[in-house]
Amino acid sequence: DALDAKTGALKWRFPNDWSLKDIKDKKAEKPEAIYAPPIVTKENVVYVAGYNGYVYALQQSAPGVKDRILWVRETGGPIIGGMALDSTTATLFVTSDDGRLYALSASDGSDRFPPVRVGDRIWSPPLVHAGNVYVGSTDGRLGAFDARNGPAAAAWTPFVAAGGIVAGPVLSGRTILVG
Repeated sequence: DALDAKTGALKWRFPNDWSLKDIKDKKAEKPEAIYAPPIVTKENVVYVAGYNGYVYALQQSAPGVKDRILWVRETGGPIIGGMALDSTTATLFVTSDDGRLYALSASDGSDRFPPVRVGDRIWSPPLVHAGNVYVGSTDGRLGAFDARNGPAAAAWTPFVAAGGIVAGPVLSGRTILVG
């Protein structure tokens, strides 16, 4: 839902106020639930991830611009943890319950590189920093991947925590914290 920040009045509701009937994949018409926070760009594009495993790119209305769906993309499982947008590469990184990291073109939803297996299920959002993407999984694995082409980051030693990583990795100086 989109609310007016000053008054709290409803501006629009997703998916109710958006025409999903033209989407070819009928499963995409019902996002089921939205657990991950949306991402909004300065161009008024809103990225929404659904528990149904789909990512939606919405063009929010602005003067001279009409609300419309830019693209819809399916992942291999429910999206619980979320997304991160790397503005330097115009890549939307999406984590999925299928244990993979998806790197999507922010402009059209196509793959920047093939989905990368991290571990078991992923319930946390990715962290993008200094050309790498860090992703934790419920089996305790923390992976680091090159943000431009996907393979494991060159200087990264695979890490396995004592328990599952369900909160997003956080950067503090030169330290990545997981939990």
